[in-house]
Amino acid sequence: MMRRTSLSRPTVSLEESMYRIFAHRALGAALSLILVSASATPSLAGVCFTSGKVYVQQKVWDKAAATLECARKQEPQNLQVYLLLGTARSELTQYASAGAAFTLGIQAAKAKKDEKKVEDLRNNQKFYLSRLYNLGVSALQLVTSTDAVAEEQASSSKFAGPAAAEVAITDTLAYGKYDGSSRLEEAAYYFRLATLVDPTAVDAYRNLSYVYELMGRTDDAIAAARAGLALSPNDAKLAMNLKAAAVGRANRLYKAGKFLEAVAAYREAIVNDPASKLLYQSRIASAFYEHATAMGEKDPLRAAMLDSAAVAYSELLRDTPADSTAIRENAFYNRAVIYSNQGKNKEAVVVLDEAVAAFPKSKDLLSLAGQTKFNSNDYAGAVTVLRQAVALDPKDPTLHQFLFLSLNKLNKQAESVGEYSMYKALSDGKKREGSEVKIWVDAADIRYGPRHQLKKTLTTEGGYPDEVRTFMDGDKSVESWFYWNKGKMIAFMDGQVLSQTTFPPAKS
Repeated sequence: MMRRTSLSRPTVSLEESMYRIFAHRALGAALSLILVSASATPSLAGVCFTSGKVYVQQKVWDKAAATLECARKQEPQNLQVYLLLGTARSELTQYASAGAAFTLGIQAAKAKKDEKKVEDLRNNQKFYLSRLYNLGVSALQLVTSTDAVAEEQASSSKFAGPAAAEVAITDTLAYGKYDGSSRLEEAAYYFRLATLVDPTAVDAYRNLSYVYELMGRTDDAIAAARAGLALSPNDAKLAMNLKAAAVGRANRLYKAGKFLEAVAAYREAIVNDPASKLLYQSRIASAFYEHATAMGEKDPLRAAMLDSAAVAYSELLRDTPADSTAIRENAFYNRAVIYSNQGKNKEAVVVLDEAVAAFPKSKDLLSLAGQTKFNSNDYAGAVTVLRQAVALDPKDPTLHQFLFLSLNKLNKQAESVGEYSMYKALSDGKKREGSEVKIWVDAADIRYGPRHQLKKTLTTEGGYPDEVRTFMDGDKSVESWFYWNKGKMIAFMDGQVLSQTTFPPAKS
């Protein structure tokens, strides 16, 4: 007679799956571009460098880049070479080599402790960074809610972060203007280019990870967030983006009913977001259970999936601190439900005994324990825990139903009838309260004639009940009087006392 009980399922809210944080602000573009500084030019400059300066002044960028690359190899300590080379590469939209030139120049300037040249190099780098970054922000500001992609997307171009400057310096691939129709892809395109021209631009990684997640490119979102965190390990916004990307994929897979894939994704989320491990463990267990229930009853793998869910809840209990009461209580309950629905009542009883000892005030656990003990033929044990549950909620009809069944098995007929009357009255009875109670009680003579026992009870109990419920038991009329504040119920069948039941009085 036990009802099939469902596991509590994780709810995935919009806030939970889309709580990425991004910079979404324009960078100041008021920096002036520095080209040739005569005072910083070495007196014994080579032909390549001299030619490169001339081409820069003439804005013949391709020849400037070629001759300055020659100068870089000839004069690796000439800081002006890096400034002009980075500028020429940027104008040619060869952003990877541009970023590398600026980076190598800054490293060389720092080694020489030339703070003025460090500042000049950074200013030129930021000048080109702001162009790209602000194009990304402009595209992002035009994104609407309908532009976001709900499902996981594969990408032929995976984000791997900028290459090492020594490698990227020879990467002369030119990047044109974005020519697609998607604002999200446009934003991602320019934020990625921003990371090429300045591999240290933390804001660009924030926005890039955010946009990749909106596009459903979870791996790329995670990679972008990690690249940013490598630069700024304590950046809370990047950490939140990493967390959102990790759990976003798992939530999408769960929602799509791809439960085993969701299990793998939640396990990956634990790696990326260990602080939320308990939440992800709970969802792993639920995903196993949902996968099992979607399988046919005769599927040979179904039992293994249910066992996997039970083990997952056991691991959750093992890892959950004692003060995380809600998580532990839910894990106990769901693990016991899995065993019960498998017909493994003995295993369920063991789990519930531990659960009730840990949570003696949990009505849900006590109720499930009572039902499970009844199905295991432990009727005395069922009565004990069910009475504990009734003390917490005397108005729950299910508790009285299983008390009635258990007491009946123990041949305690008087108590059994009383609990049956409580169960039927609470589950099927028509309720009368307030002014209706007096009207109903005062009309007893009309219903039953002069020999009924209601008036006597009224005198004995010292007043009207708090509530009356009436129902039919076969062809017999039963009415139950509830004195909630006294902790007492009296049931009448055709006007005669049928049973009396006591319970903890309601708290005033």
